[in-house]
Amino acid sequence: MSSKAMSLKSREVAWFGLVFLPLFLALVLLYPIVSPPYQDAVMLVANGALHHFSPYTHVEVETLGGERSSYFRRTITFYFERDQEWQVDWNPLQIHLIFLSLALLPALIGATPIPLRKRFRILGLGLGLLFVAHVITVIALSRCYVCLYDSPDSFSCTLLRRFLNMSGQLFPVILWGFLAWPHLFPRPRPVARVRVEGKLSRNAPCPCGSGRKYKRCCGRAHA
Repeated sequence: MSSKAMSLKSREVAWFGLVFLPLFLALVLLYPIVSPPYQDAVMLVANGALHHFSPYTHVEVETLGGERSSYFRRTITFYFERDQEWQVDWNPLQIHLIFLSLALLPALIGATPIPLRKRFRILGLGLGLLFVAHVITVIALSRCYVCLYDSPDSFSCTLLRRFLNMSGQLFPVILWGFLAWPHLFPRPRPVARVRVEGKLSRNAPCPCGSGRKYKRCCGRAHA
């Protein structure tokens, strides 16, 4: 890699670092406002799918103390039926570990040094995939709790539950890398070969526009 290209990449990395942190902090401040209706939408879709499973499972978002406005006291409860109705409560910290990705992914995409139009396009696609991932996470966790009720020593269910609890911050980073990689590191376009009429000096710039000498570019094909 040339020194010019390395300098350009260094500037892009520095720009990403300077933009990401304040943008992430700003989105964290908006997180308590945006997240409650987003969580309600996730639970609505997840419950629609869970009703087709056996045993019957239902997920509800509740607020400790009964105050709906107290967002940081929110909890998610999983209800399922066996001999009697059982419930598993998520504490607020578990909720934030998963749903805080709603602030992390837009911050990563917003700080990516690519054209603004591409960033908006990636953001829309990324948020759609993130919503699907959150729905799948809630469904998978509910099945894990049913599995652990039937088999408390199940290693696979315990491992899957721990992975899902940690996936909230891992998945947006993977998703960002998957969506931004083609734009950050595009494939080099092949240089079209041109036909040269008349005599051209071998040390002259190649007429194809590659920036290389004619003898080291299209001149090789004519040699």
